[in-house]
Amino acid sequence: CVEAFFSAEDPLYAGADWFALRAAFSRSSCHAIFQGKQYRCACAGPALSLAGGKGAGSKAKKKARTGLTELDEEPLPKTTHGLIVSLCRRACAEDVDETLCMAIEDIACREDVSRSEVFDVASSLMKAASKASDVNKGLSVSVVDSWV
Repeated sequence: CVEAFFSAEDPLYAGADWFALRAAFSRSSCHAIFQGKQYRCACAGPALSLAGGKGAGSKAKKKARTGLTELDEEPLPKTTHGLIVSLCRRACAEDVDETLCMAIEDIACREDVSRSEVFDVASSLMKAASKASDVNKGLSVSVVDSWV
């Protein structure tokens, strides 16, 4: 929903309630949510799981890289490639190292990328996201309260 607010395009159907709610959310409040720990972890986590298989995002598996050895050189399925790239781009925020952002774009351009390569990038994004600050929870509540 926040992504729809941040978009410059209107949805296919938008009524008076949509425009009133959109007016209540400023681009800066949406931007703050995108930069926050919760949103970024919610994007990086599924990217880890898609790259490494079930439970791949758990701390123990990330640390030991278990369950990934049989997938190391296996190419990422084409059906999940675009989804993982989109999730990684969303998890990549302003405080992320430029090299990591370039690695995401490299993955986006290549079809032969290995699961382990994607897993490493998603894991680095998760580490960066976990260090991000939490979004002020009162921000969203106060915005919605002002709309209601």
